[in-house]
Amino acid sequence: MALFLHVAWDLQGVQVSSQVLVGGGSGFGKFLFNAKKAEKRMEKFISQRNLFEERMNDETLSEVRRNTAKYKYETAVQNINDLQEKL
Repeated sequence: MALFLHVAWDLQGVQVSSQVLVGGGSGFGKFLFNAKKAEKRMEKFISQRNLFEERMNDETLSEVRRNTAKYKYETAVQNINDLQEKL
């Protein structure tokens, strides 16, 4: 199975669309990167990061809840970093 990455550029060198093709390129296994959805997802990850950072530092919560918030905070930060590479 072949994996192809196709990126379309306009005349000014700005990326217009990205797609990943899996297979022979007949349309089967075609995935498009939707920048608008990615921006919405980034907003969600940033909101999660802020929420979990607050919970992680909240002394009124139990140790277990703060540790859970720390794990979720680290996951949100990793998601932000991963998505930022694609934007």
